[in-house]
Amino acid sequence: VTAVGPFSADGSEVSREMDRVRAFHSDADGALQAAGLTVTTTVHAASPIDLLCEQASLWGADCIFVGAWGYGHFGYRFFGSVPAALPSRAGCSVEVVRDRKAASENAS
Repeated sequence: VTAVGPFSADGSEVSREMDRVRAFHSDADGALQAAGLTVTTTVHAASPIDLLCEQASLWGADCIFVGAWGYGHFGYRFFGSVPAALPSRAGCSVEVVRDRKAASENAS
């Protein structure tokens, strides 16, 4: 599940970003299916927290896995924090997956 936020009033940047994300999903889908996994993806122009909670409810998910990008203090203020807000809004467990290298760099 990928949420693409609004970047411009006319929606042109949103459309380009959605195309980019769909291409990424297609590549990832192919690799996962080649490994024998069943894959379902969705891309929407929406709030990430709202979309993830909605999709998890529709699917009857037991857990949401979300990445932590490690934007630091500036990014948290500017972008907000989906991993921080999601556990209080989701109707299921939330697992935050961190990049070990990024996490150790942010800790220093």
